[in-house]
Amino acid sequence: MVEVLDIAAVLPRIRFECQETLRRNWREGARRSDGVRFAYTRPSPSHYPFQWYWDSCFSVMVWRRFDPTRARLESHRKVRNLDDRARRSGQSDYQLSPAAYTVSWHS
Repeated sequence: MVEVLDIAAVLPRIRFECQETLRRNWREGARRSDGVRFAYTRPSPSHYPFQWYWDSCFSVMVWRRFDPTRARLESHRKVRNLDDRARRSGQSDYQLSPAAYTVSWHS
């Protein structure tokens, strides 16, 4: 017999785990090299601790549920710190190699 999951019973725990994961992975500060402010959610601290454009988009959607201020902060900081080349081409920094472009990894 298949056990039926009571979603109403587990939903609060799922929400709690999602919010705690976001909070644990949140980083905010300023780059030492030039003082540019950054605020982002590390998507996978053990695999790649940097901010990537597409990850930020997913994080912003989930942050919106728990903390709209952080959602705005992450999206605004990411867009603000894109360089002119990325803005003109529609490309974001995650599509360039780390060796070629490190300026906005933590921005």
